[in-house]
Amino acid sequence: MIKQFPRPFVSGLAIGAVHKTKLHIANANRIRCESMRFSNNELMKTLLLTILYGTLIPAIIWSQSLNRRGSSYTAEENQVTIINQIDPNCAFFFSAIDKTDYWKDIDYIKKDISLSAESPYLELQQNLSFFPQPIFWCRNGMQYLIRGVDKKTHTALMGASDKIADNEIRFFSAMADSLNLRIGDLERFSQIKDLVNRGIYSLKCKEMFDNKLAYLEEYQKAHSTSRLFTELCKTSFYADYINGLFFEIKREPSRADSLKKVMLAAHPQIQNDELLFSFQYRLFCQAYNDFLAQNKYQRDSISLSERYNNVKENFTGKIRDYLLFSIIHAAPNDKQVGILLPDFYNDCNDEAYRSYIRENIATKAGTSIPVKDLLFTTKLDKVSLQQIIDQNKGKLIYVDFWASWCSPCRAMMKESKLLHEKFKDKVAFIYISIDKDFSAWKKASKEEALQDKSSFCISSEAEFIKKHAFKSIPRYVLFDKDGGIVTDNAPRPNSVNELGKLFGKL
Repeated sequence: MIKQFPRPFVSGLAIGAVHKTKLHIANANRIRCESMRFSNNELMKTLLLTILYGTLIPAIIWSQSLNRRGSSYTAEENQVTIINQIDPNCAFFFSAIDKTDYWKDIDYIKKDISLSAESPYLELQQNLSFFPQPIFWCRNGMQYLIRGVDKKTHTALMGASDKIADNEIRFFSAMADSLNLRIGDLERFSQIKDLVNRGIYSLKCKEMFDNKLAYLEEYQKAHSTSRLFTELCKTSFYADYINGLFFEIKREPSRADSLKKVMLAAHPQIQNDELLFSFQYRLFCQAYNDFLAQNKYQRDSISLSERYNNVKENFTGKIRDYLLFSIIHAAPNDKQVGILLPDFYNDCNDEAYRSYIRENIATKAGTSIPVKDLLFTTKLDKVSLQQIIDQNKGKLIYVDFWASWCSPCRAMMKESKLLHEKFKDKVAFIYISIDKDFSAWKKASKEEALQDKSSFCISSEAEFIKKHAFKSIPRYVLFDKDGGIVTDNAPRPNSVNELGKLFGKL
């Protein structure tokens, strides 16, 4: 069963949002033992069997179970298998996030369950009421057994036959106990607020970061882990530290400059493609991109296109693809989405993300590409080409199709303005860009001093472009006073005499 939960809004200067999943309470099942009467011999036999079954047999069953199911090394690739080895009536509730930010509830595990995993690890979150949500990093291609439950914390006790994988699956629970991290959200927020008011929150964030690193080092002395696991933990800890600084910058503007230096210096160290399986790390990457964009533009309010372009400037690889996807995914009804979709299909290298947006977001947003003659103003209002024609009925309409990157197009702009001055009473001059980069078009439109009421942007996939075979630009189209097309390949603006004769005939 797949459930889509509301995606948290992540502000660049706010602490990472906490995803609220469905909470469950796992009630321990009571074992009822019927009293029986034994003879002395029967009682002795029973005691001996109890000792045998209570010590040797569980170990044998554990070993045979792994052999029967296959060792951790024989599990299927791109899958993680979870096996409930205790009372089958004992409930365990987990959640796992998939590639497209959907949460899958894994409710009431009674038997084996296999989960798909594309990354080196799959992150499971155990859902508990009134307790922090424990996480487990399950290595791709391995099997894990639920061996019991911690009565104090209600955390599942999980293990693997492979020693390294077993050490890794138990790490976060062990660290939470050692560093006293098992506190509720309300208590945690109260502590943060107190530390911020005292002006020492950033120091405590750094102290916690150092403590986590120290614990990881000590843990590895007694429990071997893989090199990749170590690297991912360090990146995760560092991201948590930097994430904590967002909150203090918001609450303590006087310290913003010094804290921003620390956060900007973190840029190359917090990027690790292999960590995208972690939900909190995904939230952090979104927040960090917002922070970089806000720092660049020196304002808190950042548009969708500015966030999008900032990703292209500052991130690479899988993180870049994910952030581009998350921006489109999080704002399907934003009117800028229609402008960004063509760019997204070109910029994102991950076909799974492109397919998802094409099938689930583009059509819902009402801005699926190609769009029939859909134009956008510099304020991102949607208009149609027919609306522009209707607004200028009674005049000839000379439409200049151009783009910011087209040098011949922009070279003709000066001639176009001279033409406009000469024929402005009879001819309406409209400029339609086929730019895929909205920001570049807007900047070029301003540089060319084009008026907002006559400057628009159209998709290169629009039906009008295809119908009239626009293989090159600049291209000029002339409409008569009734809105009919006179020619879809009119003379250029520097052909003043030829255009003058043409205008005079209409």
